[in-house]
Amino acid sequence: ASCIVEGSRGQAQLASLLMMASLRRFAPPIVTLSAGLAADFFGSHRHRSSARAEQRCEQAKRVAFLGNSFLYFNDVPRVFQFLSSRDGEDVHIKDCLRGGSSFRTLLKNGNGMDAKFRTPAALQPDGSYDIGAPTVEALLGEPQGWDFVVMCSYSQEAAIPARKQEGFAALGVLAPMIDRARACPVLLVTPAYRAHAKGSECIGSWEEFTCKQSEGYRQYAEKLVEACTPGLQPRIADANIAYQLVHGEQPEMWQELFYRDNFHPSALGSFLEACVIYCAIFNRAPPLPEEVLQDPSKLWARARRMLPPPEVGRMPTRDEMLYLRDVAVRARSNDEMARLERR
Repeated sequence: ASCIVEGSRGQAQLASLLMMASLRRFAPPIVTLSAGLAADFFGSHRHRSSARAEQRCEQAKRVAFLGNSFLYFNDVPRVFQFLSSRDGEDVHIKDCLRGGSSFRTLLKNGNGMDAKFRTPAALQPDGSYDIGAPTVEALLGEPQGWDFVVMCSYSQEAAIPARKQEGFAALGVLAPMIDRARACPVLLVTPAYRAHAKGSECIGSWEEFTCKQSEGYRQYAEKLVEACTPGLQPRIADANIAYQLVHGEQPEMWQELFYRDNFHPSALGSFLEACVIYCAIFNRAPPLPEEVLQDPSKLWARARRMLPPPEVGRMPTRDEMLYLRDVAVRARSNDEMARLERR
C-alpha cells in the first residue's frame, strides 16, 4: 500500500493506518490503550513477560547515547534517566553528541557540546562540566561496557538514498565497537519534519518523508542484525511512527511537538522521544508519578540545555503527558524489530 496521501486530517489518519498495515507483517499484535490504562496494562502484564525480557530489564543499568540535536534539545538523555529513576531503575548514562551530525561525522569529529553544555545544570562537583565523552571510541570503549547504545543519525540521511549509503558505511564501523561493548543498539528514528527545512524538499511531502524515514531505518536495523551478536540484536525506538500517530489523532498537538524551526523537537516532542526510548529499552510504559503530573518541569530540573537560549518553551500539560506516553506504548507495539529480536 502506498504511504503517500494528501495532507487533510482524514487522509492523514488513512496514511497512519496504511503505514501500520505495512509493518504488521513484522510486528506482534497491536496493543491499543487509553492514556489512563497504559500503566495498568504494563503493570498487570509485567509478571507474565518472558524470563529473558525480565533479565534484560534488570541488567539495563548503563545506557550510552550517540547523536545530535534531536537528543540534546531539551536533554533527552537526562529526561530518560529521570523517568528510569522513578521506576526504581538506577541507570547510568553518558553521551557523545554533536549538532547536525550523522553517524559518519560523529565518528570523525566527536563531541561538540563543550559550549552548549557549559551550563549550571551540567556543572559537576569537581568544577568540570558534564559534556559527555570526547569521542565515540572513548564512550563505547569504557571498560564497564554498556547495556544499550541509543543512536540517531543526521535527520534526513535515512530518507535520501545517496546519503543512506554513508549511513551503511558508518554502521559498518560502529557495529564492532558496539559489539565489543556488549551492548544492544537502539536506533532512534527521528521524525519527519513539520515543514520543509534544510533542503528537505528533495525528500518530498511529509507523508513521503515519514515513509522513507521508516524504511531507511528498517534497512539500518537489518544491517546491524548481520553484524551484532545473537542476543544483542538491534531495537528501534521509533519516534517517527509516534509522531505519525499524533499527526493522525491530534493534529493540533502534532504541530506543538516541534520547535519553531519546523524540525527540532519542542519540550513535548522531547518528552515523547524519551518515552519511546524508555519503551524500547524496558518494554513497558514509563512511570508518571503524581509529582510530575502536577509539575512537569521536574522532568527537566537537571537538563543541561533546553531550547536555544534564552528560549525554554512551554511544558506539556498533565493530559498531554498521559496521551504522549500512550502513543509511545503503541509505537513500541508496532515495532517491526520485534521480529528481529525474536531471532
